[in-house]
Amino acid sequence: MCRALGSRYSSGTLGQRRASHFRAPADAKAASLPAIGLACTAAAGWWRGMGMSVGIVTVNWRRSELTRDCLSSVRKSAYRDVHFYIVDNDSRDGSLEHLAQLGDDVTLIANPTNAGWAGGNNAGLRRLLADGHEFVLLLNNDALLAPDALDALVSAHQQIMADGSGRAPVLAPIERRQGGEYGFVRGTIDASTGIPVWGTATIDDSLREAALLPTPYANGAALFCHRSVFEEVGLFDERFFLYYDEADWCFRAARRKHPIFSVVAAQIHHEGGATMGGAHSPLQNYFMTRNRLLFAEKHCSPRQRTALARHYAWMARQYVGGHGRLGWPLRFLRDRDPAIVSFRYGVSDYLLRRFGDCPDIIRTLGSRHSEEAPGKATPDGPVSPDWHAGRQN
Repeated sequence: MCRALGSRYSSGTLGQRRASHFRAPADAKAASLPAIGLACTAAAGWWRGMGMSVGIVTVNWRRSELTRDCLSSVRKSAYRDVHFYIVDNDSRDGSLEHLAQLGDDVTLIANPTNAGWAGGNNAGLRRLLADGHEFVLLLNNDALLAPDALDALVSAHQQIMADGSGRAPVLAPIERRQGGEYGFVRGTIDASTGIPVWGTATIDDSLREAALLPTPYANGAALFCHRSVFEEVGLFDERFFLYYDEADWCFRAARRKHPIFSVVAAQIHHEGGATMGGAHSPLQNYFMTRNRLLFAEKHCSPRQRTALARHYAWMARQYVGGHGRLGWPLRFLRDRDPAIVSFRYGVSDYLLRRFGDCPDIIRTLGSRHSEEAPGKATPDGPVSPDWHAGRQN
């Protein structure tokens, strides 16, 4: 059972080093908000006056300084009716002590085991829903929330409900990046495999006017909805542990006719890769490889699953440079390169129905990856880990 620890406010300047990510653009045109953003700004006091509290859940695993920065950004929000739930996934590195006594607006939950993104968020969601909050925001601890993001999300929810659809939406902020690019803008579905994919985009005038962008799923780095959606759809499938868990949940929500949108006026800065060792690490490669197969099992057609299996065979051959050569399967099974080992374990653990956390060997390889240059690059392709459904944790 999780232990909930009360907290007190602790003042400080945490988060200042990344505050510049939300400075207003130099030109007025780029700074202009879409209509929904203007509406939420004008109506912010009215929303808060209605007592529509937002419970925010973040999961910590050995990165307590990021978690405190995340909390600092939330406290700068214009929307004030907020409670912050920190779930520590058995960090055993002093995180509990570092995150204790942060204030009456914080609840610290100590998970007895590392339950991953899915299990950690489930622990926070159970407490949040029991405490009666109206809205839910799941926020990665390596993400910073823009001051007007919550107002924009609540306003977008109210606007959609006022349109008479009757189905509470699932909403996601977009990620503001350097150089005018944005992430998490809108996902797509790979036609051949049925797997969700993400890309970056530039927010032009047409997207600013759109305000709400339909997407097949919301990225779990920041996911917002009314409590009734979780009460109807249920919590996350903890077999995923990490990656594709939020895509699976969004597909389940969409099946129950809950619309899913990215909200242009709501923005975050997301560091990405904070606990996974970066892109193409053995940890990421393992979870992406295994969970993509589990996602396909749950949501894709037999033809799409066959296409995914063929692509995996192609990837295995590419790993060992076996194109047009005999004997590549044996080399693939014997090769000790971390990228190949993590891919191989991902496939075999799916076939053997081993879900949840990864094997110890993958974490060992992940630790080495953080200290050394990576080995073989992941093969490019329509569902390579560059184009994945999930967070860069």
